[in-house]
Amino acid sequence: MTREESMLASRLVDLSKQAYYKGIVTFSTFLNLNEQNIFHTCIPRLYGGYHIWGGYQHAERQMIAFPPDALLLRPEYPIVCLQAEPLHHKFAEALSHRDVLGSLMSLGIERGTTGDILVKDNRIYIFCTRQISAFIMEELTRIRHTAVKIALADITDSEFGPALEYMEGTVTSNRLDALLAAMCRISRSQAVELISRGNVFINGKLAVSASGSLRPGEIISVRGVGRFRFEDHMGETKKGRMRISYSKYV
Repeated sequence: MTREESMLASRLVDLSKQAYYKGIVTFSTFLNLNEQNIFHTCIPRLYGGYHIWGGYQHAERQMIAFPPDALLLRPEYPIVCLQAEPLHHKFAEALSHRDVLGSLMSLGIERGTTGDILVKDNRIYIFCTRQISAFIMEELTRIRHTAVKIALADITDSEFGPALEYMEGTVTSNRLDALLAAMCRISRSQAVELISRGNVFINGKLAVSASGSLRPGEIISVRGVGRFRFEDHMGETKKGRMRISYSKYV
């Protein structure tokens, strides 16, 4: 681990320790995939249980909660969702995730206070900590050249589930590199290189072996490529290749 990674691991363990001895629920900041993987490596050092949540199912950026009792149900997270939309749709630009993130960072906001950013149907949904939400609503008035208005979103009435494209393919084996090559539409050697460079995560954990396998329902995140959900094996073709089904996050 680097010095920064070791510091993060120590901080997460310390949050667990505080929850255990003080009898309170403690929370991490929003963690990216690398940081989630670091968390998984320090689980044996925790003082109790934990829960992971990012504001909606299958969120990529996640917050860790450390309850004082391992049997405690998932606590109420300090996460809110903000909805942003153009003041004048007629003159609005087509805004991207990068545009929104850039505008947030220009306000001096620390990345750990914001979770996933979703752009859907000319609306932008920003998951963030409750503490920073008022600041964002007041200060984020423009994204690129587009004036925007922001309000709290009712996440019980909005759909944040990922858009998935169901796909099928064939592979020569059940190895991770073969499955990854099929899903990413790349060569097997390129898949091995992605794994060796630390660019592949399975359910938030770093994939370390190209010879591993996948179970139905597991989420594969490939840095710089995209996210996939492995669905299942579907038998063999007449030529003896394995048929698989998977979904691509779009």
